[in-house]
Formats: sequence, structure tokens, C-alpha cells
Amino acid sequence: MRMSPRLAVSLAVAAAAVLPSAARAEIIDYDPAVDQVPQILTDEEIAKYNQLRSITRPSVSTTISPDGRYVLVTNPALGQGTRRLDTVTKEFSPWQTPDGFTVASTYTWLSDTEAIAFLCRIERNPQGQIVRMYDFNRANVDFGTGTFTLTPIDPPAMPDRRLTMALGRALLQTSDGTYHAVGYTVPAGFQDAVVEVAPPPTFDARTPEERAAVGDAVEAPQQILQTPAELVAVSLADGSLKTIGTVPAGVNIASVASGLAAQPRGNTFAYVTTTAIPWTGIVVGGRANRGGGMPTSYYNVQENLGRIPESLNRHITGTSLTLVNFETGQQTVIKNVDHTPGKFAAPMWTADGRWLVVRCSRPSVLEGRAHPIYEYSAGIDLKVFAPDGSVPPDGAVAVPSLRDLNPPMDSGSLTPLAGTKFLATVPVNTTRHLYVVDVADASVAPVSVYSGDDMMYSFAYAPAADKLVAVFGNAADPGEIYTATAGAVEATREKLTESNPVLDTVSTIATRTFSYKTSAGYDLKGVYVYPRDWSFPPPEPKPLVVWQEGGPGGQMLNTWGSSVESPYSLLPNFGIPVLIVNGSGRTSNGGRFYNDMADGRNFGQRDIQDVKEAVDYLIEMDVVDPKAVGVTGCSYGGYFTLQSLTTYPDFYAAGNSQCSLNDVLYEYNFGWSPFLGYLVGRSTTDDPAEYIKDAPTYNAYKIKAPLLQFHGTSDFLPFEHITNIHDQVNANGVETVFFRALGFGHGLGNAVNAEGQTVPNSGVNAQRYAFQLQLKWFRDHLGHKPMAQAWLVRSVRPLLPRAPFQWEVK
Repeated sequence: MRMSPRLAVSLAVAAAAVLPSAARAEIIDYDPAVDQVPQILTDEEIAKYNQLRSITRPSVSTTISPDGRYVLVTNPALGQGTRRLDTVTKEFSPWQTPDGFTVASTYTWLSDTEAIAFLCRIERNPQGQIVRMYDFNRANVDFGTGTFTLTPIDPPAMPDRRLTMALGRALLQTSDGTYHAVGYTVPAGFQDAVVEVAPPPTFDARTPEERAAVGDAVEAPQQILQTPAELVAVSLADGSLKTIGTVPAGVNIASVASGLAAQPRGNTFAYVTTTAIPWTGIVVGGRANRGGGMPTSYYNVQENLGRIPESLNRHITGTSLTLVNFETGQQTVIKNVDHTPGKFAAPMWTADGRWLVVRCSRPSVLEGRAHPIYEYSAGIDLKVFAPDGSVPPDGAVAVPSLRDLNPPMDSGSLTPLAGTKFLATVPVNTTRHLYVVDVADASVAPVSVYSGDDMMYSFAYAPAADKLVAVFGNAADPGEIYTATAGAVEATREKLTESNPVLDTVSTIATRTFSYKTSAGYDLKGVYVYPRDWSFPPPEPKPLVVWQEGGPGGQMLNTWGSSVESPYSLLPNFGIPVLIVNGSGRTSNGGRFYNDMADGRNFGQRDIQDVKEAVDYLIEMDVVDPKAVGVTGCSYGGYFTLQSLTTYPDFYAAGNSQCSLNDVLYEYNFGWSPFLGYLVGRSTTDDPAEYIKDAPTYNAYKIKAPLLQFHGTSDFLPFEHITNIHDQVNANGVETVFFRALGFGHGLGNAVNAEGQTVPNSGVNAQRYAFQLQLKWFRDHLGHKPMAQAWLVRSVRPLLPRAPFQWEVK
């Protein structure tokens, strides 16, 4: 928390010349390597905070046995490692994988108690990258006893090729009953055979662990081939290796290998190849995007501005579906350009082997764009092919429109069941539902497996036993493992774990789900999180903090949140309710809702309004005090916070923006130009006024609500912009504090020092410091009864002159 005396004096003198009032302004420079975290809250509150942060959640980690009895889970309350759950006896038994081995495939069930899997040893370098895989084994696993029987399999020596296996995917079975593991080979000694390229960006500050916990895909770096690779299958019977096909250079080989689908009881394999379009700008003088931007003429930008005709769009022209007869090697290549609209994404066979169902990304068709956009898909559609690659004649198969399902399945996943049925995981408002859909008969209505308001995390479904094993939870309940009867989950679910026995004594909150209609005509559900000792509705209107997650895109979920970036389970535990609701631009309510954020001139307008209308509804219901509404969020959520304060300056009583996107004009010119092109729909030179309207930076002069900001000095979003907003809010005569965290990136995770090393305990300490600031801020400015305590320490030195509204140090 130190700065040069010259800087402090110069800023203080400059501020004295421009400040129109005596509102307090302060910048806290927090250096996690040397600074102690001050105690702002009471001892009891700190103890409660620490306990809330230490709460754990179990998970379901495999498919379930056909009879619904056995499944593998993790349960931190029982210790580290995987455990076998017997749903009949409700016992958890330790599960020990043979020492030193990695289960490289998923388990494939052979009977109600026996499964098969592919195991190997993996050598990694200090960066965690795979150097080699070796000691391949077939494992026959008895789930009744937990024993592994290993049979070594030795692929033929290939001195001129390097073999890499696809991890975490299902085994393939050919018509002779043989199981195969999938991998690929590249020329040995070709050091740059595969180059990792970062995936397209998102202003989502969640960690990979947080994303994985709710089932969101964790975008791994694209593994782009620099030379052609051979897609291969390794027999688990004798180790023999057979080439499936050749994957050309420029393709993400990891997605091809993981997405390969084998025809049940047949010999036709199917896979999709797509020419990768990396998010890397043109390098000029050693600078590329995030330090020079992508020019408007760059392909990614043009595509997101809707300027590329579909017939020339690389997402379509560079994509194809390949069918291979495993016995004869005969190939059929189906070009995506001949089957538009929609981009081939993932092939799936029906369980009876009759049809190949290809999941396709539906393009976004937006007002003001001449052509459809594929980088940001508006949903999914299905295309069906016969095993020989032909299109079924009209009437042969009635493929349902997923967007017409109730609810519409515009995102989510599909898993084959029996016949032509699939299990569909469907995002719905702040949760996810499960349905069984028939992809060959549009007249068959979806059958509900789960349709409640609680969040369903990881799960396993046994259709033959009509049993669901899942982790259910919400913002007031971190989640436990339950068993239930499919279709009657709420009435039949039975808790099998008690991972947090002190939860009821430590956490004192509850949730209520409510429905409202937006002015744009959408029926939405939100979640109100509040102290459970309050009656509902409360006897008088209460304060509220509106929370918005990073993004845009994705889905805000009714889950446990205990970080300062996601404080919706923390703040209510200290007396301040929180609202969780999706605005347009999320995947929660169908493709049209998702597109509405980027339609026309909606960005920074419609999304802000959608959420405010949820607050308006709660105010009308006398649940919320209209004079005590705050707003917070990180990344896009930080943008949402700032844009809400500039759009509705007389509505919000306080704000807390974190790791904020803010200057969208700068971001287009020097950052992720394609993303901003998609959101705004025009370039900065086409329509600079639109960017200025959508950028809180250029509207900070409108802010009237006290503003607390968190931002790391190593964030890819420049902290200098936050300093400018801080100074402008102070110039407005409004109280403002900037917690400037040295060495932190996007969000208050771990900080990195000048030598590139992680600062020990930096994430834990920064979280504790920032949450104390956040809670005190909303207590002070939303009328919540203040705590009688000195909350600042002398190491927090004011950058600008003290004023009557300062927090005094006693």
C-alpha cells in the first residue's frame, strides 16, 4: 500500500484543483507480498466468513451401472480421492486406481457390476504438458469388489511416429465386440507438430474449477496441427493399431479425437474436422492483439460484424464430416457448405445404430448484420444422416426442432439412450433440466427427468432403473448427493451425503424463486437470497444487492457463491439480500434471448434493463427498498455494474465493480476486437458514438452512487481505466474507493510477483480483504445497521485529501 511521495503529492494537488465537494476518495494499493490484511469486521464475523469459505461439495464423477447401483463419486468430507457409492446400501467405499496409472478413458459398463477402461502412465513436464504416454493396459474392473485386473497391451513400435491418446473419452466398440481407445500420431521429432492456441475469450472471471463444478465446459487451448496427423484406434484386445483417417494441418486435433463417434453394432466411425481460426492478431513490430488489436479488416472481426457471406465463411467452408468404414477404410466426406445453415459440431449415433445425428451450431442472425455469424452461435440444431452419409428421404425421420421444445434447447448436451432417444441437458433460467427426447420422432413430447428450481450439478442417470444420482444444491445449500426416481425427483429424492455438518449453524440464509416478465416480452425467473430468519415477504422492504456474473454469454446459476466476485451466498449471511437473474445475452432462455444483447444497438442497454426490471418487480412486491439497491459483479459483471450506474444514476444507491470491462472503444481498438464487433455490431470508425454510449468510461460523469472498485494491476483489462473512473466519480462529488491489487490478474485469484512467481496465500488474503471492504461498503450505503468498529488500519493511506465523509481510523 505504498506509492512514491511525488506521485501522492502531485495527485493530491491536482485533485484539490478539480474537486467540487468534500466527498471521500481513496486508492488502496495492496501489495500481497508485504501488506497485512486489516481486520474490518468483528472477530465473530471473520470466523463466520472463514467457515463459509471452507464449505465443500461432493461430485458424481462417472456414469452409473445399468441397474442404478454403483457410481464413482468424490466427497471431500470423507477425505481425498475417489469413492464407490453403493446406492442400495448407501455405503461409500475407497476406490483405488492401480498405483501410478491414469484412467485415460471413461468406464464402459459390460454388466451391472463389471466395466472396462483404458489405463496408462503419463509423463508430464514442469508446465504440466504431456511428454509421453506409456505402459498401456486394459482394465477389467469389478465394481462389486473394487478390484482392477490389468492386461498389458503393447501398440506396435513406431520409431517414425509419436502416439498420443485422447484422454477422458469413451471407448469405441466395433461389430466384432472389440473395444478401442482413440488417439493420433504425428511424425516423431517434429517438435512443433501441435501448437497450443488460446480459445476465443470471454469476460468470465470464474476459475476453471468453478466452471467445471456447474458442468460448464472449460475451454482448453486449441491444439492446432502444424502437420497432418493420423487418427488411430488402439485395440484393447491385442494392442494392434489401425488408422481411421488423416486429419489435415490447421485443425484442432484434440476436438477431433474427443468427438469421434462409433456406430453401435456397426463399423462406421464419424468425426468432424474444422479449420481453426485462432484469435491471434496480425503481428506488426512484435505486437499483436492485446497490444495492438485486430484491425477491422481481420477475418474474425469481419465475420462478427456480419460482413462474410455464408458461402465464403471459413467456419463453413473449412468444416466437414468424415465417415469411415473401419473394416474397409472407405471414406465418405460430407462438406458442411452443402448442408447449411448450421455448422457441423459433434456427431452422435442413435443407440440402435440407424442414424448419425450431427449436432450443429445455429448461426446468429442479427439486426444490422448483412450475413449470419457463426463465431457466437444462437443455439443448436440437429441434422440426420444415414450410415452411408446420405440424407434420409423426406418423411423417413422426423427430427424435432430443439428450439421448439418446451423449454427450448438452444444449448446444453445430448447423450444417447435406447433406440433413437437422447438425454438432453437444458439450461432453464437459473438451473438446468433433464429431458428425454426422441430425435427421430418430432411427435413425441419430451419426457421430464428433472425440472426443479434447485441447481443440478454433476449427475448420473440409469434409464433402465429409472434412477437419477445427482448433486443438488442452491445459493443457500452448497450441494449434496441424492438419489431419486426420474420424473419425480422432488417427491422421491433422498440425501446420501452430509458434507457440511456445520452448515445449518454457520449459514443462515434461504432462497426464493420468483417470476416476472420483461418489457421485451420474456418470462424470466430470478432467485432472491436472504437471511432465513426473515419472514417472506419481509414485513417491510429491505436492501438488495444485484449481482451479475462475468460473460456475457453463459448462464447465471442458483449455486453456492462464496467469493468476493460471486458473493451471493456471503452477503445474505451478513444481512444483505442478493438478486440472481439472467439478462439478455445469456444462454438461459433460448437463442433469441441470447442474441438480444447483440441485436441492433442493444448491447449495454437491453441487458441492463432486463435485470433492473427484476428489481422493479421486487420493489412493486414490497420486498425491496427502492432507496437501498446496490449492484456488483466482476468482468462483464463489472461492466454491468458501471453501466447500470451510468444508465440509471438515480436508481442505485451504491456500486462495487470488479475487474471491469469498461472502455469498449479501447477494447475494440487494442483488445478483443472480434468480441466487441459481435456485441456492438459496428466498428469504432463506423459509429464511435455507439461505443461511447456503451462505455462507462465516457459516461462516468453521470455516476451519483458511491462506488467501490477492485482491479488487479496485471489484469488484461487496463487498471488505468479504473483509475480514471475513480477520479471522475470523485470529481462528481461522490464517495469512491479503488482497491488496486498489485500483481493480480483478472479477479482476485493468486498474485504473481515481478519474477513470475505466485505470491503465497495472496488469493486467500486478497479475498478476505476485499470482502470486508465490500460488506462494509454496502452496509454503509444501503442503510444496513453499521458495525461499531474501526475498520481501516493506518497502512491504508489516502491518496486524495481527507474529507468529512471519510472512514476514520481510531
